[in-house]
Amino acid sequence: MQTRSFVPFGLAISLVFFSFIFSHHNSAAAIQPTAVQTDTFSAEAKALLEKAARATPSRYKYAIDKGAQVLPTPDGRSFYLLWYPSATATRKVTMLALHGSEGWVFDEFFLWHDSLERNGVGILALQWWFGGGGSINDYYAPEVMYPMAAELLKKQGNTSRSVLMQGFSRGSANSYAMAFYDRKNGNNLFAMTASLSGGLQTSYPLYGEIAAGKYGPDAFAGTHFTLFCGERDPNPDRDGCPAMRRTGDFLASFGGTVDLFLDEPTLGHGGINTKPDLEDQLFTQFKKLANANVKPVPAVRVLAPNGGEILRRRGGFLISWQTENLEFVVSHDVLLSLDGGSTFPTTLAAGLSGTAQTFTYQIPADSPIRKTVRIRVNATNSDGAQGSDDSDGNCAIKK
Repeated sequence: MQTRSFVPFGLAISLVFFSFIFSHHNSAAAIQPTAVQTDTFSAEAKALLEKAARATPSRYKYAIDKGAQVLPTPDGRSFYLLWYPSATATRKVTMLALHGSEGWVFDEFFLWHDSLERNGVGILALQWWFGGGGSINDYYAPEVMYPMAAELLKKQGNTSRSVLMQGFSRGSANSYAMAFYDRKNGNNLFAMTASLSGGLQTSYPLYGEIAAGKYGPDAFAGTHFTLFCGERDPNPDRDGCPAMRRTGDFLASFGGTVDLFLDEPTLGHGGINTKPDLEDQLFTQFKKLANANVKPVPAVRVLAPNGGEILRRRGGFLISWQTENLEFVVSHDVLLSLDGGSTFPTTLAAGLSGTAQTFTYQIPADSPIRKTVRIRVNATNSDGAQGSDDSDGNCAIKK
């Protein structure tokens, strides 16, 4: 199993750490995931979760205590961990995490939680190992894993360039395929892929096909990467700096961009989580790329009616507004309030075009007489962000 310790490579104190984990592992044989509602889990997924809880009891408990949800995957074969910080920004940003060989989602959450909290980023960690052996069939294949992950991310409200794809070791080796499928499928959810201590091997079928030119010279065009390696990695040609430098060259040769390369001379396999400053460099680069693609929230101003107008039954009245950043706006909605703007229960028009700036409403003959009429206009951009404005004052509906 690929592990990440909390101390620099080679320190004798690491022996104490592994002794601690070993003793806790043995004492946890009876642990059951009682804090997780497993009613919707298949027998296979429930058994896998129980195995994970027994294998990583302290990290499992840590995740539950921090409010992480554990949910079944749509196909019923596995589960995933979902968590967002208490102070989540209006635009949801998420780390999609793939653990290392024979790893568990609770490891990913434990190792990344503090930096996720510090940077205001959530996490969706997929249990992509099925808990058996170490062959390729004991893991989700990227072509199966990606559409499932994309569905789950979209369900959480993630939009274009709002996801940090992160893979460690074996997860890193598969992260390049995930980035490829994100671009190929046109979702473009990933602002950046962080590939940590796991190089790209062209012996893997997809990467071999890319190398042979099957997907053209720009197979990774539009993708952005941060690569990490420790100079003291015990497998330098697979996971260490020689492997990661070759990987960076390969990605660049097919149109990818390596924005940040973290080459640490004192660290071993997975040492990034021993240095918060390295984690923060990764998140800073991610937020720079994510924010560069965030479309501005529409700014709307209602022009009319804006207070004092008299509206007549059976008559039409022109509702007009002004929207900034029209090039990013995809739709407008117009709503009506009869209680001075306390509520807007009536939709007068939905899904007007992004360029619409007026709408004429025909007042029904049986419309109630009111002196407290106001209009609200909502504008929505292509990222799903919405801006709105209300009439500044009341207008009246009369006979």
